[in-house]
Amino acid sequence: MGFDYSIQNTYRNVWYNYGPSINSFNFYGYNNFAIQNYLYGAFGGFGGISPFGGFGGFYGGFGGGISSFYNMGMGFSYNSLTPIYRNVLEKNDILQTGKTFDYKFSSVDGRVQEGTRLVNSQWVGRRDPVIIDVDGDGKATVTDTNYEIQRSQKTVTENRGRDIFRNTYENTRIVNKGKENGINFDINGDGIVDRTQWVKPQGDKTDAFVTYLTPQQIELLKQGKYDQIKLDGKNLMTETGINGEQNKYKSGYEKMRDLFDKNGDGIISGDELKNMYIWQDKNGDGKVDKDELKTAADWNIKQFDTNKESYTRKIGEQVNYKQELAGYQYNSFNYGFGGFGFGGFGFGGFGFGGFGFGGFGFGGFGYGGFGGFGYNWW
Repeated sequence: MGFDYSIQNTYRNVWYNYGPSINSFNFYGYNNFAIQNYLYGAFGGFGGISPFGGFGGFYGGFGGGISSFYNMGMGFSYNSLTPIYRNVLEKNDILQTGKTFDYKFSSVDGRVQEGTRLVNSQWVGRRDPVIIDVDGDGKATVTDTNYEIQRSQKTVTENRGRDIFRNTYENTRIVNKGKENGINFDINGDGIVDRTQWVKPQGDKTDAFVTYLTPQQIELLKQGKYDQIKLDGKNLMTETGINGEQNKYKSGYEKMRDLFDKNGDGIISGDELKNMYIWQDKNGDGKVDKDELKTAADWNIKQFDTNKESYTRKIGEQVNYKQELAGYQYNSFNYGFGGFGFGGFGFGGFGFGGFGFGGFGFGGFGYGGFGGFGYNWW
């Protein structure tokens, strides 16, 4: 096919965001409870011995206690795992690149008249406007028109008395050896309407002309006065200059570079396209009709490459969004506190055995002792 396609990035944005977190909560506690019990006691002896038979009593006592220790602790922990995502948003232009052609039309100069006349200097003009391939067939789709001028001469001898007059006449015929007729159009911009081959009408698929407009023609276009816009070879990218100078340029591409290529790199793009127009003669009549003459911007033309003889236009847009996992964010928090303890309490008592006497007397002796025992458990 006649088109190549490519993608041109026009916008790109990258940002990050957090996804839903995975959270965990953990509460914990512990305790340690200990009790110590103990018993203690003492037993006295007997009070004394008297020679008189009396005796003192005895005394004794006991005691007990409980001690305890209580230890506890509690706390909680929090953990979270949060995914981090990388987002990429891109906007792209879908570009179509097609061919352009410096196509030489088969044309007959308007000064060539059919009929019989005396020999005159006559010629067949050929002009090559730059045509862009719209239908994508890889060639300039033009009418099957092939003009040929056929001339024949005839000499007529006439005797006039003693004199002989010979007149040579030339018969000129314009013959189209193609299958389709051309149109009447001033292809070389000299003010004379010619017979010329033309782009083949295919509606919106008709191949189009790169065109230059004068300021007056631009104003008529803005006002919608299409029928008053008269185009000819001065407007098309032919060898003719915009002021009608015949054969000013060697080719239509040279004319394009002269009119539009401000930096001289052979590529016409950006602001260089501002004054360029595209004429798509959809019905092939050689006249400007509504919606046939538009700016290069209306055609979404991105560039003309006169070196490669190609053009590139935007035919669509593409929006791409991509999200990918970039990593994780981990958060952790722990908090805890200890317990407490206390000692407990104790109790005790005492008692005495009593006393007795068997007379009276004194002078005995006595002693007391203390002893005890105890135990504990957990």
